[in-house]
Amino acid sequence: MAIDAGMALRKLLVDDAAVSALVSRRIRPQKVGQRDAKPYMVYRTISGVREGHLTGTALVNKALIQIDGFADTEDEIVDMVSAVRKELDGRIRTSVTLSSNTIIVSIFLQDERRRLVRSLDGSDDGEYGFQLDFLVMHQEAA
Repeated sequence: MAIDAGMALRKLLVDDAAVSALVSRRIRPQKVGQRDAKPYMVYRTISGVREGHLTGTALVNKALIQIDGFADTEDEIVDMVSAVRKELDGRIRTSVTLSSNTIIVSIFLQDERRRLVRSLDGSDDGEYGFQLDFLVMHQEAA
């Protein structure tokens, strides 16, 4: 399931010392709490495709997982992007244990965007952010 792929990426990021040093455990599905301090990250499934063959499902899925990050400074964003890319991009044959055993076959960065969000009234300097899209091939539990 694509939801498992997002949870697996979160687990890899939370368990990574470099990422945790930047955002602690503030990596949430879909949205963050109003009280979460910056910097933080949000992940969501953009799309998911189940692979199949003539005799049925292959139990292999493709998911496009988007990771958004937000911080107060551009330097924090640069550090976050670097840590996330180093941890995830190019991973192959990685096992991640969740409530259901998800096996990550491969993770590749597909797209990267950076942005600055300014308030409409100009009352602050804005919020720096990034979006990284990762293609995740993963195997479902049989």
